[in-house]
Amino acid sequence: MSLMHLAQEYDQLGPGEQSLFAEVIKRLLTEGLLWRDDEADRKAYNFLGRRSELVSEYLKMGGWQLMFHESARIYHVTHVDGAHRRRLSRELTIWLLIVRLLYAEKRERVEVTLTRQPVVKVGDIADRYASYFPNQRVRKKSSLTEALRAMQGMKLITAAGSAAVLRADDPDRLVELRPALEVILPADEITALTQRLSEYQRAGADSDPDAASSGMEDTANA
Repeated sequence: MSLMHLAQEYDQLGPGEQSLFAEVIKRLLTEGLLWRDDEADRKAYNFLGRRSELVSEYLKMGGWQLMFHESARIYHVTHVDGAHRRRLSRELTIWLLIVRLLYAEKRERVEVTLTRQPVVKVGDIADRYASYFPNQRVRKKSSLTEALRAMQGMKLITAAGSAAVLRADDPDRLVELRPALEVILPADEITALTQRLSEYQRAGADSDPDAASSGMEDTANA
């Protein structure tokens, strides 16, 4: 689509849709993704369903690619030069890998839950960490609380029910695991994830957490 054609397509939008177009672009570039089942995302998601070509062509001018994951019902953006990537601390990477593996395990089982997405307890995440790194209990709680906050900000998890905050000192609180985990860490990379955790086990988790980049795509821009 040429720039002139793009401008013509935009001019054909009504004032309300032009405003929504601007909101969708802003949210994609700041939040990284839009998920149909998130009530806060639904209006923008539905707009993309109608105008994805226009949005995609606009984003291309800045080097961005609009991606759609039909099974997860998620739109997200990546940058051709990797501008969407950000450096994650090793601690956060470990927590993220653990949560992704728990998500995969839950998806493989047939369980009756009160939520549409898989859920685990905060304590389940902590216990899995302890099984990999049994000598890291001192720093585990503060590290987990920080990781839970970060993953909520990335729209990868949320607190199930009415609670808004997830903390390590509330081990029975339910955590809803969102399909965005499949987007940043696809199912075909599960084997690589377990290998990476094994490498972290061998190296130990008590070195400088900023010494290594995760090398993974984050759903939000840094």
